[in-house]
Amino acid sequence: MAGATVDDAVDQEHGRSKAGRGQDGPNYSKGYTFVTLLGYSMSFIIFGSQVSILGPTIKPLAEQLGVDETDLSPLFTALGISCIVSGTPSGWVVDRFPTHTVLIASLLVEAVGFSLVPFMPSVWSLTALYALICFSYNFTNSAVFTSLGWMFPKRAGGALNLVLAMFGVGSFFIPLAAEACRHYAGTPLAVFWLVGGVSVLSSVPFLFVRSPSPPKLSTHSHHHAKQSKDKTLELVVVSAVVLLVFFTTAAETAIGNWIFTYAGREVDLADGEAALANSMFWGSFTLGRVAGALVSRWTSPAVLLLCSTPFSLLGSALPLVMQGHMSRVLVLATASLAGFGNSTGYANAVALLEQYVPVTGFINGIFGAVAGGACMVGPTLVAMLAKYTPLRYNAMAWVGLAFYALHYPAILTTMAAGRSLLSRQVQARREGSATAAAAGTGDLQEPLLAGSKEGGHAAAAAAAAAGGEEALNGSAHGHSHIVPVPLPFLATNHLVSESDADEVDGDAPPIRIHRSSLPGHAGGSPPLFHLVTAKRASSGAAGLNIREQ
Repeated sequence: MAGATVDDAVDQEHGRSKAGRGQDGPNYSKGYTFVTLLGYSMSFIIFGSQVSILGPTIKPLAEQLGVDETDLSPLFTALGISCIVSGTPSGWVVDRFPTHTVLIASLLVEAVGFSLVPFMPSVWSLTALYALICFSYNFTNSAVFTSLGWMFPKRAGGALNLVLAMFGVGSFFIPLAAEACRHYAGTPLAVFWLVGGVSVLSSVPFLFVRSPSPPKLSTHSHHHAKQSKDKTLELVVVSAVVLLVFFTTAAETAIGNWIFTYAGREVDLADGEAALANSMFWGSFTLGRVAGALVSRWTSPAVLLLCSTPFSLLGSALPLVMQGHMSRVLVLATASLAGFGNSTGYANAVALLEQYVPVTGFINGIFGAVAGGACMVGPTLVAMLAKYTPLRYNAMAWVGLAFYALHYPAILTTMAAGRSLLSRQVQARREGSATAAAAGTGDLQEPLLAGSKEGGHAAAAAAAAAGGEEALNGSAHGHSHIVPVPLPFLATNHLVSESDADEVDGDAPPIRIHRSSLPGHAGGSPPLFHLVTAKRASSGAAGLNIREQ
């Protein structure tokens, strides 16, 4: 049941399909969906390039400022602190303002900021500017993830994997773009101007489509939210997923930002070969996310996470096992294995949580803050270990291996607590339905099931006084479903034929209801409803299966 939701469990119990359940969110046209997904994908191509841009540009930035690469570690600190600070505000803004407006604003801030990076005269001025740029990241992240959750309620896994695959595309191309800028513009720092220009272009699609609307909470989901008392399990699930996001992002940024330097300093590869290793990491990362988007339709996020993590562990262990014997091929293998295994982390962590707990803009903001902290901790830990210990840049592999190993406790804890939470939610739903049925039918259910004429007259008088007609009309209009409503007209109804009886649920005799049977409707009106049956729940309460004619 790792990939199930409460609705899946209840639907299975009643023999319904997901298609029959319907969606609570509004329906969007294919054109709207295409344009919005295009815009989100472009935004995340830029997002990926921005987060990974320090990898191929640390060396030329250090040369321009006259410092060592490790002296630029405050940039990673600025990234982490800005994302931590902006996490909660971004979620608050996204929950209250149109998501596309938020996206346009954040992309324009990034465009201006990155265009100014090559002009900074010192480490601290560069750090201050970079902190301002990174403050906008969570607004992009929260706006896109929240929009996808609203467009595809309870089924956003495929879209999340697809859009996050574009993050990998940006990260893959940024080292190649830096090398192209070195060749054609004379400096790899020109890549900052390229990213700034494309940031402006990526905001254009949002000028032509409105922001998606949050889906309406279904009646039974709202009832469950009111009735659920087990907040401890929810806290465990959320906390485990938050830790998983931290671990996967810390490992991703540790390797993605330092493999270029590792390849050059520890294996003596040329800049072009080191850039290729960087691109191999992000290329495999992108390939893994595309594969995850394709197979997410047939498997669960938990399975994807469990099956991909061994690739990352193997990739991180390779430089440690082969230390002193690393070659160009082994560096590329390290990059490919680690990138492919890391690809499922963030997207499927969010998709896994969505199966147990509603994911809002606020929660996405928390994820952004935690990921921001991880973006600071992972790369900074590598820099500190490289500078102050004999590990040198082999610290990259040690940091990656440690964080990848921590994936399994987080994933397994989420699955165990999530299954317990799901079981409790299903039980609460059943108890709530039984209670509602008993409250709705009260003492009227036994005359209904027995077909007693005297009981029917008593029921009619009681229900007429209580507004039974309005309850029936309001509950049954236009659909076939189980509802707990009183019948004020039981004694004079006509039984349907045996052939009709085969169409209805339960063993109780079906009833044809005439409009003349309702209070205030005298005369020979045509039938208002075709079939009504009493269906006894496990608790003994009765509900009504009503089909409009």
